[in-house]
Amino acid sequence: MAQPHALQRKQTSAVKPSAHFSYRRLSMAELPLLNGLYNAFYRSDRPLAEAVWLYADNPSGNAVIHAAFDPDGQLAGMRPAIPFKLWWRGREHMAYEFADALVDPRHQGQGIFTRLVRMTCDWAERQGCSLYSLPNENSLAVYRRCPGLEVLGDSFTRARPLSLRYLRHRLRHRGDPAGVAPAGRKARALVSGELCLRPVARFESDFADVRAELQQSVSSFTLRTREFLQWRYFGSPVRKYHVALVEERGQVRGYLVLRIVSGIAHVVDIFIRPDAVIARRALGLAARWARDMGAIGIHFSVAGDSFLDSAAARSGYWLKKRSRKLVIDCASRRFLAQCQDRPVDMRDVYFVMGDFDFF
Repeated sequence: MAQPHALQRKQTSAVKPSAHFSYRRLSMAELPLLNGLYNAFYRSDRPLAEAVWLYADNPSGNAVIHAAFDPDGQLAGMRPAIPFKLWWRGREHMAYEFADALVDPRHQGQGIFTRLVRMTCDWAERQGCSLYSLPNENSLAVYRRCPGLEVLGDSFTRARPLSLRYLRHRLRHRGDPAGVAPAGRKARALVSGELCLRPVARFESDFADVRAELQQSVSSFTLRTREFLQWRYFGSPVRKYHVALVEERGQVRGYLVLRIVSGIAHVVDIFIRPDAVIARRALGLAARWARDMGAIGIHFSVAGDSFLDSAAARSGYWLKKRSRKLVIDCASRRFLAQCQDRPVDMRDVYFVMGDFDFF
């Protein structure tokens, strides 16, 4: 979901000619090249195994990575798109989420990012696939200029403080509000009335019953098979996710996933029955679980399915953070509109942070 800050600043300026660059799609054999540019750009040491997990091991298929090369044949920029399978008006449909883009600082401001976005749009149109993204405000301008993309609406983000340190951080805007998770504490089940949040170490279900209920109210959302979920939340060699089943009177009603970054817990995924009481209690238990793990605040972001916004507000997520806009391809919006007697809007989709959490 995130775009590099340096890239964002450059891409809001006028696009310059980039004829001296060559463009093509990267193969999975070239992931070491991609990972080298990533580590040089961020001054990090991301292991190659993480890039292989993200781009090549996805059970939905390989990522589509369009890239630019400078006149010396060196990788100058990349625009990956991660595959997802959507529930799409009564059928499965392939979609790709824009993720993890960057351009070498030496070549920024030359239209590379824009060219790579348009290449991906052209490819998706030929393949009959959908595209979506939650770009930040700086890179949004590039998406708006692309004739194959349009803004569907606003997502929302709510936050619940779990410590005074979180509020001090918000007021002072100083540094990362790092919290420390208690060492050696075993994950425990949490209970609210008849609802229970039970931590697990793997997925054993496709949650077909939850999917069936959501299909009655939402036109499009990402499909969660057991294989996909196992890859997504337990396959990364780097990322640590905390996963729990949502149970009501002993019956599984869905699941919830947290990720803690710099002391803040993020509700990365929540896939539950479209029931306001279950949603409210599950998000309340998520906050208790995050506090147990040492988080000083918890954030919840979602695009579409507004009943979750109300549930979050009633569960103590009273702070609102600036939202991002959901961008989709124009062909997908036209297709969805053919199946109903009103314009397509955010009521017709359901995306959570886990559908964008690849930075």
